[in-house]
Amino acid sequence: MNITCKKNNIGVLNLIGTTPVVNILTSVYPEMGIHKYFREKGSQARFIVADPIGSIYQQYFSGVEYHPVPWSIEGIGSNFIPGIIKKDAVDDIYAISDEEAFSACRFTRYHDSIDIGLSSGAVVAAAIKEIHKNPKCKIMCISPDSGERYISKFQQQDIKNEKNKH
Repeated sequence: MNITCKKNNIGVLNLIGTTPVVNILTSVYPEMGIHKYFREKGSQARFIVADPIGSIYQQYFSGVEYHPVPWSIEGIGSNFIPGIIKKDAVDDIYAISDEEAFSACRFTRYHDSIDIGLSSGAVVAAAIKEIHKNPKCKIMCISPDSGERYISKFQQQDIKNEKNKH
């Protein structure tokens, strides 16, 4: 695990070098290791986490009292704060609604022919928010899943959206 993580970090760091890049991830856990490695190597990259609305990470990093509520984006977010979390490893965190993640999945599927899952949809939604905030930045999204595991969820969401139109 540690060797794989180190190889991945080296590959990503070689790809971007010391260029200031915004890295958007779906989880705070890999963020801790990636951030540490990049800082040790002198990278000026910014690290942003896409967090589903309902998860407590954004509330925790903002310093407000946190209360989890249910969300549909699988595989990301949390309803507790693990001991590994370090506030200084995250430069920003975007709260992403379930609908924003679904919309980003549909967008990348239809416009770019890339089939991504909901947690990757959250990453794309966070990237869109960041590019509106900082239009000249370079963004690297780390997408952990594909859409094939979410076909029934996408179909249910499409049916729900179609019913809401009428």
